[in-house]
Amino acid sequence: MVNEDGDLIAIHTPHVPVEKLLFIPDDNIKPEGKHIRVSVSNNPLVDHLIALADLKDFLVPYGTVLEDGQVNFNTYTGNVYNHYDALFNNLLLFLSEGKKIGAKCYCGSMKPYSQCHGKNLPAAIEEDKKAVKKFNDALKEEPAVQE
Repeated sequence: MVNEDGDLIAIHTPHVPVEKLLFIPDDNIKPEGKHIRVSVSNNPLVDHLIALADLKDFLVPYGTVLEDGQVNFNTYTGNVYNHYDALFNNLLLFLSEGKKIGAKCYCGSMKPYSQCHGKNLPAAIEEDKKAVKKFNDALKEEPAVQE
């Protein structure tokens, strides 16, 4: 981590087995700052969880942060956020139950996660990022409606 002066500083975590480590919380990082998430577990599910969390962070600037911390989005971006937020929460529960990438998907389809909700997830996230950016850029370009 880097402090205000740009110096590298160490982050010490409580003793947790590496395979259980998902994120290192740091109360010194402000929500408007960039979150840094690194998987040290060699677990592809953790990589998916990090990608989902990063996508949620990517979407926030396209909305308006309200006083209570909630974010108000346009309908399209809000639908994308809600979709991936649900996936994030389901995957977090899946991981907390000790599931692996080959386990039956959390949705009940009886398919392995890797062939169901996990199939092509990183590529889908990248496509949705591009679509959200394109949609919101187009909104900015629309002329204001005169009343």
